Amino acid sequence: MIRILGFIFLALILEIPILMGDYFLSTGFLSSFLKNQSLQIMGAFLGLNLASSTFLVGYLTKIEVEKNKSIFKNTKNEIKENIYLMIIVFYLQLLVLVVVPEVSLVNVNWVQWLVSIGKSLSLFLFIMYLFTLYEMTSALFSLDKFINPRGK
Repeated sequence: MIRILGFIFLALILEIPILMGDYFLSTGFLSSFLKNQSLQIMGAFLGLNLASSTFLVGYLTKIEVEKNKSIFKNTKNEIKENIYLMIIVFYLQLLVLVVVPEVSLVNVNWVQWLVSIGKSLSLFLFIMYLFTLYEMTSALFSLDKFINPRGK
């Protein structure tokens, strides 16, 4: 629980300069990126993560069968939770992109405020998605040391 709170805090810290740069420079890149490319990138990461997780769980199961004991129960649970988190964040990103209106469609002050909050939330979800990818990658490399202790 503490780790996820740390990730949330770090995501908020990373998000602030990006949002400030987008607001003050008014390039429109962030809105365009979040609306047109974030789901494609997140979908590609999700597919790669699902494939690598499936391979990893199969490999861990093979090792457990060879040693005839359950060694990687917690690791398998962590992989499963990570995949669930990625799917939930992907769905939330899709929901945010669908719910937040275009600024050009409505020129009301509170709608522009809603668009800014939606952009902020969307960027936060994208950064959290990158953290789940980092978590999975670090778990894979830490397992490599355990599975192959002599570096073979």
